[in-house]
Amino acid sequence: MGMLTGYIIYFKKTPPKVSGIVNLLLWITSVSIIFGLIFGVWDGQLSVPATAVYVSLGHTAWGAALIWITLSCYWGYSPFINNLLSYRGIHPLSRLSYCAYLVHPVIMMITSFQLEAPIHLQHGIIITVFFGNAVLSFILAFFISLLLEAPVIKLLKLAFRNK
Repeated sequence: MGMLTGYIIYFKKTPPKVSGIVNLLLWITSVSIIFGLIFGVWDGQLSVPATAVYVSLGHTAWGAALIWITLSCYWGYSPFINNLLSYRGIHPLSRLSYCAYLVHPVIMMITSFQLEAPIHLQHGIIITVFFGNAVLSFILAFFISLLLEAPVIKLLKLAFRNK
């Protein structure tokens, strides 16, 4: 889906004419797909066919929803969302998010392996563990980014700079 979006952006030099109603309907569809994928399985008790559909189509549907969000921002149909996503204040967080994504399963495993007995999950415990793991993931991601990602990016810029 990402390559399709890149292909459209590269070869479609002028944005297509999209009416406000069509833009709104595409946004509603995209957001509905995303929220449906996140919150649609809230109960966690899906039948075998429903699980098969969710697992086989979920990632594709997520990518399809992101296609319109990306194209709408790129073509200027959603300036508010584009400004929000392009805000310089969240730029450092965006650089850390992938590293945090890679680190957080390790932190979750370490946390769960340190439990000596089963715990009864309650909302307070879930929230505390979530925020603890999230903060620790971003702290660790910051240091990994400083030690690995930033030097490699600097070296790549030096190696491939225009002369």
